[in-house]
Order: sequence, then C-alpha cells, then structure tokens
Amino acid sequence: MVVTFACLLLTILIIQVAISIYVFVVVKNSGEIDFENIYRTNLFMKYDNQEEKNFVNTIQDGLQCCGIHNPQDFPTLLHGTPIPGSCCGKVASDTCDPTESYRTGCVEALEDFFNSALTVLGGVALGIAATELQCCGIHNPQDFPTLLHGTPIPGSCCGKVASDTCDPTESYRTGCVEALEDFFNSALTVLGGVALGIAATELIGIIFALCLANSIKNTERRGYSV
Repeated sequence: MVVTFACLLLTILIIQVAISIYVFVVVKNSGEIDFENIYRTNLFMKYDNQEEKNFVNTIQDGLQCCGIHNPQDFPTLLHGTPIPGSCCGKVASDTCDPTESYRTGCVEALEDFFNSALTVLGGVALGIAATELQCCGIHNPQDFPTLLHGTPIPGSCCGKVASDTCDPTESYRTGCVEALEDFFNSALTVLGGVALGIAATELIGIIFALCLANSIKNTERRGYSV
C-alpha cells in the first residue's frame, strides 16, 4: 500500500513538472502557430455557415475583438457583410457602427488569450510542484519572469501561499527539474530496497518450499505416510 502511494505521488509530480516544461516551451514557441490562417480559413471565411457564424460571434463577444485584424474585414472580405453586433457588445443579429466596434482583431486577441492561458497553466503546475519539492522554476527562480513574460515569482517558491509573491533572495535556489531528479532517484532507491526485501522473502519461502517438498519425497520413498 505504501509503495503504491509512493508510486502515485511520483507519477503526479512527474506530470506536474512535465506540464510546466511543456507549457514553457509552447509559450516560447507560440509565435510559430499560424493563428491567422486557422482563424481565417476555418472560421471567418465560412461566416455564411450558421455554425461558423455562431463560433465567430462567440469569440468576438467573449474576447472583445472584431474581424481578423479589424472591423473592416467584414465588409471588405465578406462581400459587404455589415459588422455584426458581437463586435460592440450587442446581440449578434444586430449591426455595429465602425466607430463603436472593438478595435482589436480576433487573431491578436486569440494569441494573447492563448499565451495567457498557457502561462497560468504552467505557473499553477510548477507552483504545486515547487511546494511539494521545495524548488522553483525549471532551473531557477528567474524562469518565471524570464520565460513567462514578467510573471512574478510565486509564494510557493519560498513556503508562502501560492497567491503571494517571493523576493528572489528568499526563493528556493534549486530548480524543479533537478529536485524532481533527486526525488525520483531517492524514490527508486526506496522502491528498489522494498522490492529487494520482498524478493529476498520470496526466495526464502521458495527455499523452504523446496526443502519441504524434498523431505516429503524422501519420506514417501521410505514407505512412510505423511
């Protein structure tokens, strides 16, 4: 039971740090994702279809954006289609005056939302791992402001509540990758010792069983019943 629990904890920690590292890499390389092509081809240019229209209006209303790059994309790219109400906080079936419409294009808004969401996800996962392992960042505390666009070092990096922040001088110096490696090696040592102990016990049991079997055979050979 204890071994199973230790294995589960180890698995959870590995997943947490793996998520953090993956998120940091994705955030760093998010510029390679072609948001414009995805949004233009799969949604905006299919605005005549009700399903795509609903999706575009939901994005515009939720992210307070309009068009691909600006409100004029509707009349320009969609053959005179008026700017929908979702571009200015109205019901989607209404229309918007260009002067009232959101100025930010939805490609830019989606990129910002994507990066912000990943930053939060990576920070939360790494924050949990930091509390459990007393570590900070991937390699050091500066990974937060450097890789996560100025994100302050969270309280979990110095034993505080995660919603607080840490001064760099108070933060754990060990990165979570190194801490996870140490934890992993320690856990393997413990698990290896337990497994060896179980194996030794089983071996002793096997030896006794063989001895007993041999004794029974010898007794039967002499004509006695057991």
